[in-house]
Amino acid sequence: MAGYTDDTGNKVAISSPSLAPGGIILDAELTLATPERLWLSSGTRALDHAHASGALAPGLSHALGHKLGAKYGIPHGITSCLTLAPTVALKAKVASQEDRELLAKTLFYLQQPSTGSVDGDVVKLSSLIHQLVDKLGLQSTLTEYNVPVEDLSKVAAGALGSEDDPTFPEVVRMLKGLY
Repeated sequence: MAGYTDDTGNKVAISSPSLAPGGIILDAELTLATPERLWLSSGTRALDHAHASGALAPGLSHALGHKLGAKYGIPHGITSCLTLAPTVALKAKVASQEDRELLAKTLFYLQQPSTGSVDGDVVKLSSLIHQLVDKLGLQSTLTEYNVPVEDLSKVAAGALGSEDDPTFPEVVRMLKGLY
């Protein structure tokens, strides 16, 4: 699997067995020049992938990251730093009971006490993700990447599949909070 951003700023995925590498070089020394911000934001992206791989797939945060990153040049990991915590908070309002319960159970694995309610636990998880991003120094805004406010409806519709999605207004509102 591979991907690229086309001339219009859309991500395009390509899949073919011929894309499999003939070999892989594992040399830690080659990674020494990698900026710390890239490592840390990539770790946050891994959390985003985990969020998307459960019953919540396709993950909204991940889909928003594809739309924002490709069109506005926001690094892949930074898009997760922007969208993951707010998306989890939104899930407390709009996700199915089953999805909210799955998110709430995450507190156990983080050795965090429950708030006593599923929705409260999901909001607490969102807060913990936000705190992690802040502690890592990875907080960003859409302003920093010159994302026009008037483009948010298009970003949301692209991530959701259409403006007809019932969560569309909430997602646009969430994106406006990222400035």
